[in-house]
Amino acid sequence: MSKVKIESKNSLEGKQSSATITSYGIGYLLMEIWNVIFGAYVFFFYETEVGLYIWLLVLGYVIYALWNSFNDPLIGYIFDRPNFLWKKWGKRFPIILGAAIPWFISMFMILTPPDVDPVEGAMFIFAWMIFATCLFDSFYSMFQNNHYSLFPDKFRLDSDRRKAGGIGLILGVVGTTLGGLIPPMLITYGDKSSYSIMAVFMIVIAAFFLILMIPGIRETEDMKKRYITTDMHKEKEGFFKTMKKAVKQKNFMTIVFITFIGDVAFACITASIHYIVKYSLQEEASFSIYLFAAFLLGAVFSIPIFLKLIQKLDDNRKMHIIGIILLIGFLLILGFYWDFYSLMIGVVLLGVGQAAFKVARFPCLADTLDEATGKTGEHQESVYMGVQTFFMRFSLIAQALIFAIVHVLTGFDPLRETQSDAALFGIRLQSAIIPAIIVLFGLFVFLKFYDLTPEKTAINKQKLKELGL
Repeated sequence: MSKVKIESKNSLEGKQSSATITSYGIGYLLMEIWNVIFGAYVFFFYETEVGLYIWLLVLGYVIYALWNSFNDPLIGYIFDRPNFLWKKWGKRFPIILGAAIPWFISMFMILTPPDVDPVEGAMFIFAWMIFATCLFDSFYSMFQNNHYSLFPDKFRLDSDRRKAGGIGLILGVVGTTLGGLIPPMLITYGDKSSYSIMAVFMIVIAAFFLILMIPGIRETEDMKKRYITTDMHKEKEGFFKTMKKAVKQKNFMTIVFITFIGDVAFACITASIHYIVKYSLQEEASFSIYLFAAFLLGAVFSIPIFLKLIQKLDDNRKMHIIGIILLIGFLLILGFYWDFYSLMIGVVLLGVGQAAFKVARFPCLADTLDEATGKTGEHQESVYMGVQTFFMRFSLIAQALIFAIVHVLTGFDPLRETQSDAALFGIRLQSAIIPAIIVLFGLFVFLKFYDLTPEKTAINKQKLKELGL
């Protein structure tokens, strides 16, 4: 079947300006800043700085994820229900903006636990960590779900979606860079208060970028009108019925799964950085700047190449397969470095792998949401994003379990400055080798179940146009 061409100046909505796309993309920057800080510091901080028993820490991560199982889909469902804000302020804009500042502040709470003995006051620290991380997740979910849900409705053309995905990827790398390069300059191993100071400094930076994001997340009058005419007056289904519909969408759930797999891999990589620096390299925290800089180098120089490749291929599915394969290969290279220089080469290649893996992620996700909207006859992106976020959070449980099992089996002791050879090999396992095996499994699942070819996505867009969606 030849590809159905539906893009034109009159299709769905006009093209978005580069300024609007860039402003919207700042949301990815903010998410990556806090994702890096959460991933790189929270587990390491509570295990090695606070001294919380590792299985209590793992239990905290499990409770945090169970909270997600209730919180994320429910938040998505709530914010897809009509309310008085839609007509004047829009469906997504007030929620994104209102969630941001409390979300930022909650990271300070996570990194400022009660200063009590980690043995006698273990349950007090444990309770604080659960409360602070669940608060962080609640506001993060409100921000992320609505930001993601805005994407397919604001960017209606393939050209805009790929451009927005590319700019979002670049800004996400900038966020990763800020979250990776600035905190190590502000913390000192052994000084818990330095983590709190770092959190305050990063809150100020995030607030500045939040202001720049405002123009890009504002909904147009046409979007508000569409919400009112197509969504406001429709009878809403029950929460669990809507959830059941979402998980029955094969292509959507395949993207959710491969996103989850990628998040497990990157959670392991990010959380391993300070274990590598402190125990494998035996350097100070500031040394991690070199690793983040190497990652940035690989990502930044490869992003334009992959953006050109995805436009040339004109096939989001094929680009995602290429990205997954490259990520697997570069993870394996990273797992078998033999000195500092080979480690740096491995990290540069990892940056390339992440860029390749993520360049088609949002275009593929938008394609699955188009398919779901065409099948159900209404926009329910927040519910779908809630489902995705729910599974993404389980990546933290997977990371925590991988670390706990590896640490126990290899004899890792957070109180020792010098680790055994087995424990050092365990750091390699948790940082790259195990993630590579997990992503390989994800590749098999993607190849078997994801079938949105360019022809099918074009037909789905034509259907949305005919339905006025």
